[in-house]
Amino acid sequence: MQFKIMVNYKSLYLLLIAVSSLLMFPLKASSQLKCHNQFRITNPKLKNILINSNGIERSFLVYIPAGYKAGRQGKVVFMFHGASQDGMKMFNKTEWSQKADTEKFLVIFPNSLCYFSLDDQAVKSRWNDGNLKLKKNVTAADDVLFLMTWFNG
Repeated sequence: MQFKIMVNYKSLYLLLIAVSSLLMFPLKASSQLKCHNQFRITNPKLKNILINSNGIERSFLVYIPAGYKAGRQGKVVFMFHGASQDGMKMFNKTEWSQKADTEKFLVIFPNSLCYFSLDDQAVKSRWNDGNLKLKKNVTAADDVLFLMTWFNG
């Protein structure tokens, strides 16, 4: 089964505002583990981008198809991974790069951070959905802010 999701910037921005309003909890300095910033990238069309989000180094992969013209309006697909995964796994498991090559759009594969989960008693990559069960002194990073950094950055 193949899913096709296209989101324009305005729709994504409104979605992120809605999600952030649901996550009304205080966010302090977090103590998550880095686990996705060191990829071995062999595809010249795939770039690992590092940004600072609220004092935390965050990363995402961007697939830029051959023939893509920078500076023009176009489509962007955001491919979010699940728990215990990362952007590189999603790049390797999906066929978004082939679709992007055909239709000339960007694909962004963001990376969550890793936390020691009290539920699983293991370190896993997780998006902060407001339901992470972490140690008492650990606060999850603000993933909505991380996503907004791309648009305000």
